[in-house]
Amino acid sequence: MDVQVVHTLDWKTLEVHPMFAGGFQVVIRGETPWPMRVVLEPLPIGIVPEDYYGVKLVGYDEGPVHSDVVTPFEVEKDLAELPHGLVGVVIIGATMRAYIPPKAARPPR
Repeated sequence: MDVQVVHTLDWKTLEVHPMFAGGFQVVIRGETPWPMRVVLEPLPIGIVPEDYYGVKLVGYDEGPVHSDVVTPFEVEKDLAELPHGLVGVVIIGATMRAYIPPKAARPPR
């Protein structure tokens, strides 16, 4: 039985771009220390709604790692496809977070 190893990853750039048909797309770029399949994974939904719903940037090993080979990655996702909290989404990395919309720009309640 194969065990998939999951790594929470950081990124070099995270951008939000408007799409032609409306809405927005989040584009995340970075590097992994070896080849991985990189995806955005929503955290389990809590009982109490939160302002920002968490989505982790994770990498899955694609097989046995024989040596370190720095591998660039790019993840693109329609923002409407990500689960939202009352205000927006927080992308969570190994040591960083990005709030969409930014906390400073959120509208008053």
